[in-house]
Amino acid sequence: MSETQREWLRRNRFGLLALPLVAALAVAANGIRLDDDWWNTGLRSSTSGTQGEFVRYQQGYTDALGRTSRTLKVRVDGIREVTEIPQEYGDPIAVPSGMKALEVGLSFEADPEQSIYGCQLALRDSRGVRYEFAATLANLRQNDPSPCHPLEQPGPKPPVFAGQDRETVPGEERPPTWTASPIVFVPPDAQITQVLMWWEKPEFLRVKASVS
Repeated sequence: MSETQREWLRRNRFGLLALPLVAALAVAANGIRLDDDWWNTGLRSSTSGTQGEFVRYQQGYTDALGRTSRTLKVRVDGIREVTEIPQEYGDPIAVPSGMKALEVGLSFEADPEQSIYGCQLALRDSRGVRYEFAATLANLRQNDPSPCHPLEQPGPKPPVFAGQDRETVPGEERPPTWTASPIVFVPPDAQITQVLMWWEKPEFLRVKASVS
């Protein structure tokens, strides 16, 4: 071994000793991320559809009263970019530079007696990145906090403890058909290819779609 090589080893001995630990931590971190994002809380069992067509989605789940299910039909009517966020009171808020606001047109059909609470919505781009709906982002507040049902006509609320009924508050009856127009914020260069919707993971609805 040359003197130059010995000198390099002396200068970097602590870094070399740490390499196995760094590699182990990287593998562990990747495993945790895989477990969190894919197996335990990921979206891995899909019902697929195409933009412009109704797709039937059915899922069994458990609430405070026991086992039940929801069945509905969903249609992605289209996705379009908007430059302002409508406000229930006051003027619309302009979308700031550095982000893109995409309005997702949705149509629904479901028995008015079924609970649709807890729905979540996201857009997925060509790189596989998922952008989730947020009712409020910075100072951008949307009129409807849920992407899947009307604010004033949500229908039955799920019971939160045993003894409650799966019932609708008078005046909040949801019609058998309705529409929604949630807005999802994405980077300016995002190329959207799918609309995702889910309640209890890992099951979800996946619809091929594009921005018009």
